[in-house]
Amino acid sequence: MPILATGRPPAPETRRPGGFTLLEVLVVVLIIGVVLGLAVISIRDDPGQRVQTEARRFAALATLASQEAVLQSREIAVELERTGYRFLMLQDGEWLPPGDDVFRARTLPEDMELSVSIEGETAGQQRQQQGTTRRDPRIYMLSGGEMTPFELSIRHIDRDAVHRVRGDAGGRIELDG
Repeated sequence: MPILATGRPPAPETRRPGGFTLLEVLVVVLIIGVVLGLAVISIRDDPGQRVQTEARRFAALATLASQEAVLQSREIAVELERTGYRFLMLQDGEWLPPGDDVFRARTLPEDMELSVSIEGETAGQQRQQQGTTRRDPRIYMLSGGEMTPFELSIRHIDRDAVHRVRGDAGGRIELDG
């Protein structure tokens, strides 16, 4: 048996058996469960939340377009369809799509649809008065700050989730659900 410089024999090695204790395993399982639970909650598909997001997006873009119309002294329109909308700018007497990415055409997800009432009339009533079914309804944002009064609804096809965006003649846009 070897003897140390202190004159004592070395202490016997205490060996811990391999593996984990039950408590360590339970703590790891608990942490994994909490993380997975939070992940499932955060990625859950909520149709009402998605409809609200689309309505907020439209309201923000319409507000921005109204401000751009005033700042750049340009006339801007939003052409509305059941499945989406697109912005147009008046250039040399023609309504043309803008060249930037912010005001690009937007398509709603397949499970959503858009309906609009402009100046108190639905799109169908406006088409009948115009005698055509080709032209989609438009909201005009003028360089003087005025806007076509409208009420736009975005709804989920299979659920009761509906959010509305309202605009008045003074250019104010409100979002409600």
